[in-house]
Amino acid sequence: MSLAVELLECPKCRAGQLRETEASVACGRCQSAFPVRDGIGAFMRDFDDYTDNYDQICADDLREPKTPGIVKEIFTRLVRERATGVTCDLGCGDGYVIRHVDAPRKVAVDIALEYLKRLPGSVTRLWSRIEHAPVRSGAFDTIICTDVIEHVQDVTPVRDRIVDALAPGGRALLAFPFEQDLSVYDLPAYKARFGKYKYVHLRSIDEAFVARTFPEFDVVFEHLITEGMALMEFKPYPIKFVELRRTR
Repeated sequence: MSLAVELLECPKCRAGQLRETEASVACGRCQSAFPVRDGIGAFMRDFDDYTDNYDQICADDLREPKTPGIVKEIFTRLVRERATGVTCDLGCGDGYVIRHVDAPRKVAVDIALEYLKRLPGSVTRLWSRIEHAPVRSGAFDTIICTDVIEHVQDVTPVRDRIVDALAPGGRALLAFPFEQDLSVYDLPAYKARFGKYKYVHLRSIDEAFVARTFPEFDVVFEHLITEGMALMEFKPYPIKFVELRRTR
């Protein structure tokens, strides 16, 4: 196995370098150990209805993809044009984007183990909530985080992971529903079809939200993806892709 431990740090003490053993990675400082399953670093510790929810979404998505293929292709093109250096995909989903990124080293993090199993061993795969991702401070030139920020329960620790993990001058490549009308989740027709999911999009995101959440960054590129709207059954919304450059 190879988990590129030089890019990782202990998620418990946040101070120890991880080292590989035969079937785990262990912290040299606090001695915490984390198993490796089929080449995937298993850092998940807390399981609840939120993790169950995303295991179900993952299983359904792998049977019938929820993101239209045209949107995935646009994500991938925009990311490929901008990702440089050591790259981490926080909330990689089925791995479509990170698979197609040309980077010297790649790390993928997701809350759903079955997604990670679809990625090749050439990608360091970490099973973790992204706010607890064991990625080393300042280790990454590019962080990808697409279709994630609208889902997380608390944006602040996710933002903190992005800010901490990026090297000075690094870039964050984000995509999210833009100015979505969240009343869609109250529609009887929506509930009849998707009511089994307890957690869906938890916030509507606009330009003010991005500026407030990422004050350490400048927006250097943005693109509104509307191609998937015609395929949305309920209250269609566009996807906003933004490139943020760290300024401090």
